[in-house]
Amino acid sequence: MRCANGTASMFKKPFEMGYNMQIDRLMGILTVMLQKGRVTAPSLAEKFEVSRRTIMRDIDTLCRAGIPIVTHRQIEPYYMVFKWSSWYVFGFCLQRNCWRLFKLSRMHNLTLPGTVFEPRPVPLENDLIKPDYSNAVTYKLLFDLSLRQELIGSYGKTGFAETAGGLYIETTFANHSFALYILRGYVSRVKVLEPQSTADELAQDAKKIYEIYNQT
Repeated sequence: MRCANGTASMFKKPFEMGYNMQIDRLMGILTVMLQKGRVTAPSLAEKFEVSRRTIMRDIDTLCRAGIPIVTHRQIEPYYMVFKWSSWYVFGFCLQRNCWRLFKLSRMHNLTLPGTVFEPRPVPLENDLIKPDYSNAVTYKLLFDLSLRQELIGSYGKTGFAETAGGLYIETTFANHSFALYILRGYVSRVKVLEPQSTADELAQDAKKIYEIYNQT
């Protein structure tokens, strides 16, 4: 990983946007990168006494703030895997000589080496490649009729029922947080029928938005 000089003043942005990260650790990561130029995620995790996943979330926060952090890695890609509410590439890391997951949103400036690799036997029993449904939740939803073509693209023509009130569908999301992320994007064009707790949460969101735009 590399961090460009002159970026400390840009740190304010992720904190103001509400990212739940410790400001001292993020500043510490920036300081280490500015001093050493290159550093690995495992070494940062050891230094700050957190998990490697926490460090990667911190790196993602810094990237969102516009701080250029670069990771160089050569992999043999095999599968796309959806876990922890995100898409990953499951592949063999040539630097670490092991199977790993690589988050798509952290990939930039991809290049092809111009060589062809011999496919390896894929360990399908590896927990990394198995979809994570441990926190899956099933939802009953009523979409606006204007979303018919979009639902056909996602669920097929038989994946939902067309009613007088809208397009009814039962679907499962990997977890509650991911469901909220998707449903909030539809704003008023979807109604959550079940579970009621999610409907109440979205109703509170709508109330807060109304209050913001109707402040005197």
